[in-house]
Amino acid sequence: ACLEESGRCAMKCPWFCKILCLLVALSWAGPVAARTIRVCINDRSAPPYTYPDREGLGQELLRKAIEQQGDTMVVTPLPWRRCLESVRAGENEVPLMGSPSEFVRGLADFPMKGGEPDESRAISSANLVVFVRKDGGVTWDGQAFGGLSTPVAYGSGIAVVREKLERLGVTGEEGLNLHEQIGKLLFYRKVQAGVVRETVAKTLLHDNPDFRPVLQILPVPFLVDNSYAPFNKAFAQANPAYVEAVWNAIGAQRARPEWARRERAAVEAIIEGRER
Repeated sequence: ACLEESGRCAMKCPWFCKILCLLVALSWAGPVAARTIRVCINDRSAPPYTYPDREGLGQELLRKAIEQQGDTMVVTPLPWRRCLESVRAGENEVPLMGSPSEFVRGLADFPMKGGEPDESRAISSANLVVFVRKDGGVTWDGQAFGGLSTPVAYGSGIAVVREKLERLGVTGEEGLNLHEQIGKLLFYRKVQAGVVRETVAKTLLHDNPDFRPVLQILPVPFLVDNSYAPFNKAFAQANPAYVEAVWNAIGAQRARPEWARRERAAVEAIIEGRER
């Protein structure tokens, strides 16, 4: 009808006819279907960012960013290595809390700035620290260890630690599924040093009075671990504007002062045992 009438109405009111035809075309097209973004997380809690049984701050950040694009997300907890392999296989789009190690960058794209992962659009940023016995004689100056004669213990699947230890020529002991084991290994002199998140080390000292006179955190961080919501390469290459929009939304949310206050309060609650 619009086409039939266009000849008669064009002379009288051309702008009205164009709008009418556009509205008719849109009504024929119907609504755009929302998509579901498949996200995997570690099946072990990473407080306060991810939990297998409830929503953490990292899950909230990504969910809100995806919802801003009109889409939804579904979260699947998996052993971390299985999560990464599922992203490589295209079974999941996002390994949430992925660090930009060489391994993960081989299977997923990260938000970039100046050729490097963009810290301002990360999900979180945390110090990984060197945890030692006070009487062990181990030092770390940010460049090299001193007084080290046993492997450095660290949690399973933390590729950024493994890769840095390899670059330093230091033997690591991986496969510790529970961070609490690192504290026990140090306490009972099984290893001389462990690399853990600063939050974990402080929590161990808070929860274990026997550890406090024996163990300590060295002052220089081992590295700063930025965790992201990277997208698998096939999805990112097919939807470059979309993944940038999600990452920008994450960065905008994290830049808000109220978010920083929530994150700080959540970390303090974990260290003090009020939330786990």
